[in-house]
Amino acid sequence: MKNKLSWKRACFSFATVLILFVIFSVAMKSPLHAGFWDSMNETMLLKRLIGKGDVIGYERNVDTKDPLFPLEVLNDGFKMIRVYQDFPGNFMVEWSWRVMLKNKSSRMVEITFEYKLQDQDAFLLVSSKEFFKKIAVGETVSIEKTDLLPFETAKRATNSNWYIHLQD
Repeated sequence: MKNKLSWKRACFSFATVLILFVIFSVAMKSPLHAGFWDSMNETMLLKRLIGKGDVIGYERNVDTKDPLFPLEVLNDGFKMIRVYQDFPGNFMVEWSWRVMLKNKSSRMVEITFEYKLQDQDAFLLVSSKEFFKKIAVGETVSIEKTDLLPFETAKRATNSNWYIHLQD
């Protein structure tokens, strides 16, 4: 008798949860199940990348022998923001980089800044450019940009580098 009663309670509980799920799915803008598993999978894939979704920051400066180089790089870093499925089986990673530059010269500087992700052997995986940024005398600016790359490429990223191209 107790077994029969337990079975009835389990069925009733399941039916109640199912009805509540359907009611909430209809009431919300998108069904509760829509994208749930995709979101879980994308979150797990993001955790497999360098930084696990957190910023990989650096405090490195311009590697130059010229003491008259007009810029000082205060810090830089990159972050893997999110993973999403573009086409079935094709995962893309949204990544972002940021750099803080200070113009230490006595003239306005115009630059193109290129941020690069590299693998463990320092081979280029992807680069992202910010074109023709003007920096006034004594000004400190933050340059940031968001780009995309395939998940398989992002898995190989272990380091970053950047290049500053001075405009004439």
